[in-house]
Amino acid sequence: MADAAKKKDDKAEGGAEEAAQPKDRKALILSALVVLNTVVILCVGIGLFMYVQTTKEALKQDTKMLEESKEEAVEKQHTAEEIKLVALEPFIVNLSGSEGYKLLKVSMSLEVENGPTQEEISKRQAQVKDIVLLILSSKTYGEVSGENAQQKLKDEIMDTVNSFLTKGKVKKILFTEFIFT
Repeated sequence: MADAAKKKDDKAEGGAEEAAQPKDRKALILSALVVLNTVVILCVGIGLFMYVQTTKEALKQDTKMLEESKEEAVEKQHTAEEIKLVALEPFIVNLSGSEGYKLLKVSMSLEVENGPTQEEISKRQAQVKDIVLLILSSKTYGEVSGENAQQKLKDEIMDTVNSFLTKGKVKKILFTEFIFT
């Protein structure tokens, strides 16, 4: 009987150990799952935070680019509307020092700042033509055919015309024809 009681005690102790093992195992698995879930939640949270920040930054850049492109389009539209040209009739002059053997034919347009300047040039067209004729006929063949000569001629004409304009300025001289004979 003592043996039977001993066996019962051994079985009870063994059963208690066996019962304790599954509880410890369950607690370990449960702890591992809690840790794993916490890590997953943290990773998802960090990923979501990074996605939101990246999206916000991209949205800011897109908005900025849209605003810049809108401003550029408005500037181009204003620039296109503001360009005013006054075409002058062609000028044919004898070049200085050529004794009538060298002729220069020049057609040009004047780019002006605004409408009032355009109107003023139209009203004072006789003065503009006179100035241009005087400047062109005072030049020698070398002065109008050399390197950078046309740019210097444009600058001289623009400066002289601008000296008597009151409602604006000539921004640029555009030669549409420039022929020597």
